[in-house]
Amino acid sequence: MDKLEVVPEDLRIIIEKQKNSEILRKWSKLAERAESIEEFQREQKNII
Repeated sequence: MDKLEVVPEDLRIIIEKQKNSEILRKWSKLAERAESIEEFQREQKNII
């Protein structure tokens, strides 16, 4: 994912509200390999 891409407000809120460290770790790894914010959002829904 482009490191300068703007994170949509709804996604930012979801990330900030997440307290489970295992899910946050998985999302972090997903963010590293995702090609776009849209791809991250599609994939992160499968992790919850």
